[in-house]
Amino acid sequence: MTTPSTHSAPAQDAMPTTKGLNFYLEDPNFQFLCESVMGPEIFEHARPHLTALGETAGGELDELAALADRNPPVLRAWDERGRRVDEVVRHPAYRRMEEIAFGQFGLAAMAHRSGVLGWPGRVPQVVKYALSYLFAQSEFGLLCPVNMTDSCARMLAAHGSEELRQRYLPRLTTT
Repeated sequence: MTTPSTHSAPAQDAMPTTKGLNFYLEDPNFQFLCESVMGPEIFEHARPHLTALGETAGGELDELAALADRNPPVLRAWDERGRRVDEVVRHPAYRRMEEIAFGQFGLAAMAHRSGVLGWPGRVPQVVKYALSYLFAQSEFGLLCPVNMTDSCARMLAAHGSEELRQRYLPRLTTT
């Protein structure tokens, strides 16, 4: 004989989905904070990018993150001929997330290069962090390599020899 459960099943809609939401437009407090902290000129230039990343985070990025989580990176130690390659193979969903972060939005490059996202100079740090906040709502794990790339470029620019800066900074800050 089985004992009846004393716990009721949670309602199917107890946790609303965020699928397809624009994470920027759905958050009036964040919008207010951005406008207050950035000032009018910076905010006006940043708003379309915040809106675009908010849409991407609530749609494509969220779907890619779920797919990449189900297909983690794999170490490929040997090639088909038995040669040592020690290569990390990432799922296409993860590669696409890298394209969004590093390429489409230039999160690692924006504080180091002029012209990223059409900015007349370097993107202000406050904008970079606002965009990172939106990105993290769907994919936090990729922000580690994004921020490490940004930090490496910053340290290299401040403390690296001219030879090292010439050799590595262009690739670290590409979009």
